[in-house]
Amino acid sequence: MEKNNEINSARKVEEFINENNEINHINFPIAICWLIQEVKALRDLLHHQQTPQVIVNDRINLEQACIITGYSRSKVYKLTYSNGIPHKLMGNRLVFSRSELQSWLETNTVNRQPKSKNVLSSIAAAAANKTRR
Repeated sequence: MEKNNEINSARKVEEFINENNEINHINFPIAICWLIQEVKALRDLLHHQQTPQVIVNDRINLEQACIITGYSRSKVYKLTYSNGIPHKLMGNRLVFSRSELQSWLETNTVNRQPKSKNVLSSIAAAAANKTRR
């Protein structure tokens, strides 16, 4: 019985607020009651929900792809034109998958020796050539 009264009073409050479209010093207590009812309803919904549903948006646009790759817009455009980078066209918009782009970066990264090792090896080779003369 008490639950029905709460539902009816919540409906009346919602109707009252919708009719007036503003909260003032007169209807403030009514609005607070309505908000409390709404929070209770949301809490009940969350309590009964078994697993949280998180939606992760994997799609990114050109600017975000440039940030992730470190390439300029023109370089990314050239790579998409030659199918050198994973991408999709949605109508006339260019979109990328964040996960595909990150895995592409991992597989297309070249490990180079630090410059200091290259310099040292070239100096050693030059010294070896001079001693042979």
